[in-house]
Formats: sequence, C-alpha cells, structure tokens
Amino acid sequence: MSKQNKTLKLAGYAVSLLHLLAAITVFMIVVKSEFLPMKYLYMVGGTFAVLWFITSWIVVFHKKAFRFVLGTILSAILMAGYLGGALYLNKAVSTISNITTDQTGEKAMISTYVLESDDALCLQDAKDYTFGILTSLERENTDHAVEEINKELGSTISIEEYESLTDLADALLEKKVGAIVLNKSYLELFEEVSSEDGEDLKYTEFSQQLREIKYQEITLEGQTSSAKMGDTFAVYISGIDTYGHISTRSRSDVNIIAVANVKTKQVLLVSTPRDYYVPLSISNGVKDKLTHAGIYGIDCSMDTLEQIYDNTLDYYFRVNFSGFEKIVDSLNGITVTSETAFQVGDFSYVEGENHLSGIEALAFARERYSFVNGDRQRGANQMKVIQSVIKKCQSPVILTNYSSLLNNIAGCFETNMSYAEISSLVRMQIDENKPWNVISYSVDGTGTKATTYSMSNKSVYVMVPNESSIAKAKELIQKVEDGEVLNLEMTE
Repeated sequence: MSKQNKTLKLAGYAVSLLHLLAAITVFMIVVKSEFLPMKYLYMVGGTFAVLWFITSWIVVFHKKAFRFVLGTILSAILMAGYLGGALYLNKAVSTISNITTDQTGEKAMISTYVLESDDALCLQDAKDYTFGILTSLERENTDHAVEEINKELGSTISIEEYESLTDLADALLEKKVGAIVLNKSYLELFEEVSSEDGEDLKYTEFSQQLREIKYQEITLEGQTSSAKMGDTFAVYISGIDTYGHISTRSRSDVNIIAVANVKTKQVLLVSTPRDYYVPLSISNGVKDKLTHAGIYGIDCSMDTLEQIYDNTLDYYFRVNFSGFEKIVDSLNGITVTSETAFQVGDFSYVEGENHLSGIEALAFARERYSFVNGDRQRGANQMKVIQSVIKKCQSPVILTNYSSLLNNIAGCFETNMSYAEISSLVRMQIDENKPWNVISYSVDGTGTKATTYSMSNKSVYVMVPNESSIAKAKELIQKVEDGEVLNLEMTE
C-alpha cells in the first residue's frame, strides 16, 4: 500500500469516527428530549447507523482518491444536518423548560404614588409624608414593601390604614395622606367604578392623577402541580390583562377551562365571563368579579373556578396580551369566523371568515361593546381564537415557522405542567397522529351592579350566574371525562 493510500485510509478512519460521534451525540439528544415514540427512535437510530455505514465504507475502503473526497463531503453534509437538527431540538427543549414554572413564582407589583401635582419627585422627597395603605387587601405584600421603604429611607414612615380602595384614593386626593402604597394592578379597578353621576369621575381618572416615586417587584413563591396526567385532565387557560412579564399578577380577562380526554381526542372549552359574580376562594364568602381573582394569583383563579364547577383543575396555561400577539404572528395569522360584522378602532371584521394578524386577533378576542350579548359574545370569540390556534398548530406551518414560534413563546407563555407531561403529550400526538375534536360552551348570566370584595363600597358592573348554564357545563365536563364524544348540538 502506498504512503498516500495509508494516509487517506487513516484520514478515512478519522472521518468515520467523527461521523459516528456526531450521530451518537445527536441521537442521545433526541432520546433525552422524550418527544419521539420508541418506534420512531428505532427508525432514527437505524437511519443514522445505515448512513454511517455507507459513508464509512466509502471513506475507508476506497480505491481512488475521489471516492474518499466524495465520502468526506457526504459525511460533512450529514454532520451539518445533525448539528442543525440538534440546535433546533435543543431550542424546543429549552423553550418548554422555560415556560414551566417549577423554579419561578408570580410577581406582585407594589408602587408608591403621590399626586401628579405634588412636589415630591422621589421617595426621599416624601420621607416625612404620611403613607396610606389598605387594611387587609394585599396586606402581606404591602407590609413587605413598607419594610423596604423604611430600609431605603433609614427611618420609619408614618402609616394610615384605609378599608377600601376608594377610601384610600379619597385620602390622597383630599391630602389626608401625602402618598399611598398600592399594588399596581388595583389601579385598573378604579376604572370599573360608574361615573354616571359625575362624582365618581375622580375614580375613573384616578390613575392619571398619580406619579410613581417608588416601584417594587415582589417575587412570590412558585407552586407546581401535584397532578398526575391520566386519560383525562383539566387545564385553566388564563389571559391576563397586562403587557409585559408573564408572571405578573393581574386581572384575568380570559377564563377558560379546557377538559381533555386523550383517548377520545376530545377537548371541551368552557368559557366563564370575566364579570361573573362569585365568591373568591380567599374572600370568606364575599362575592367579587371572577377577573379580580387574578390579582390575588393564579391559584385564587383556579380555586374559584373549581368552586363554580365542582371540578378539579390540574394545570394552568397563562398568556399575556403581548405574548398572544406574538404567538399568532408566528403562525402567520389565524382564520376565525365572526357571527356579525363590527369594528374595533382601526380594525374591521366581516361576517364570516376573517384572516387575522396577532394584533387583530387580540382586538377580536377582547371586544365586547359591539355585541348585544357583550361579555358572553367575547367569551365565545375567545374560544374561536383558541380553536383557530389549535387548528393552525396542527398544520405544516408550525414546521416552517418553528424557530419564530419558539422565540415568541419564550417569556410570553407559562404553565405549571411539567416538562415530562408536555413531552408525553407531544410523543402521543406524534405516535397517533389523530386530530382533536374541540367543542366550546359558554356559561351565561344577568348583568347588574353590586359591591365586590375588591371594591367594597362602590357598585360596579357584575354578572349574576345563570345556574342552569353552570349545570349544563358540569354535565358536558362529565361527558368528556366519561369518554363521550361531543357535538355542537349537545352545547345548545
């Protein structure tokens, strides 16, 4: 054997070994991801082995130099493909790991405010002020915030307590206190106070009269689900009324329960209006709007819904409005059917099919004033949007826009479902490759005005639940759990 052939043969062994190591590494990443059923793992492993054998035979047992070059080029192309596949797969693994909340908690936004007309521009300027706080609402986080203020100032601030949000607002507006310490999410509640008599305009415009001189973000202890995924499970889908960080506690404008049966491939979406007038799990029987439960945390929303439907919610999926837009845009938009033509700001919707971008889909899902049925129609539209997203995710576009979708999901979407549970659902769907039957139902109610747990001395719009519609929802949930396949007639 010539010296040149010996050199090429040694180089061939090196290329073959490098190819083998690359194939084994990528295969281990595939296995670790837990996405593929066993039969597909065998197929992937077998394919890698055959390709390695062919390229190794070419580069090692060659008789002419051009075959060595050809085999080396082929091995390089395959290894580049392995690398690209590994990067994409790692991205999926990383994204799913990041949206689970095993290691993170919700965030409460506590701010210190003075009136816009006040001379104080920072906390130090207000150190001699009396600070107003709420007696009971959000007291633990408020006390924590006050403690931090005292540390920053190096002194103890003067505190005055008030029972209700409007009493606290009045104290600041009437200059009984110079500053207030308040969960930022509560500002949204002032906008709900009726201004028909003119007197209450001061509340609807209250947030516009404030200057923030201190902001504190308190991270609360995270909780993971103790549920074990079985043939059926229930998920709370929450759309929070805020832009920014997904873990921020805020009003939940979207309150949908998804009950899934993995054997029958059935999903029931039950929408509960945001203004449903029900006792919160933390309010000792005092009724409040369901949307306000989100201010007290995702657990409060889930526990309250469990009380309404006498059903256990195993998991939650939460998305904020900014994240919703990105997800829809990553899918190249979605198509939803509107029952009527209407307009929201600059966006117009026709009766029938509408292809919507992220911001258009968000406006479609949030609108209620254009409809006779108000919030009930909004709930129905929200479920149409979810159904459209599910349908789009089962189409080839999810492959072509894979990278963009993963980029936009990260930081905009979270769940307490574990990585293992999500990967098991992916694995099952790949294995069975069957479409899901998604049916929706909205509970009903009657609009009125009443005081609430969160706004204790001012009447706001609420919706008194229709008990027969709740009973119907419970019946449908039970049917899904019992393995029945629903149709549209059953929800009428």
